[in-house]
Amino acid sequence: MRLSKICNELDLPKGRVEQWGHRGLIQFDNDTAPGSARDCTKADAARIAMLGYLSKSGVSVESAAAQIAEAMKHLLIFKTEKTFLVIAATQVGRIIPPTPRGRQGVTAEQLEKITTEHHFVAETVRASELAVHLSNADFDFTLVFDLSEIEARVEAFWGDE
Repeated sequence: MRLSKICNELDLPKGRVEQWGHRGLIQFDNDTAPGSARDCTKADAARIAMLGYLSKSGVSVESAAAQIAEAMKHLLIFKTEKTFLVIAATQVGRIIPPTPRGRQGVTAEQLEKITTEHHFVAETVRASELAVHLSNADFDFTLVFDLSEIEARVEAFWGDE
């Protein structure tokens, strides 16, 4: 489906979506030759819808660019239960403490916490794990997006394309 049609269906300015592509916030599945209209996949449409929701939520998409772009590459929608994209802001980082040579490395629980600049962490989370994920005291605020709803919105206009 053409990018212009997707943008129209999602009520997003095409120029904004193209800028997201130029800035690396969204990576389209198909390359486009200069002067040609961009043909998008259904996965591209879901990524565009997700960034549209995020942008409308008031979060600066650019400030969370690296983490969001990485999460968007690996969006998973679990067919057995609802799935959410959880984007959290935190100042907590973790470093790996030194381990004597030849000894076993540390587990995730043994990583040392440090304070860093605010950054975003984005993960795909199953509904059954959402409450535990949201109770993480390291998160300053969290945005939760229902990927099943986003998938349904894209399906509604995608049809038999």
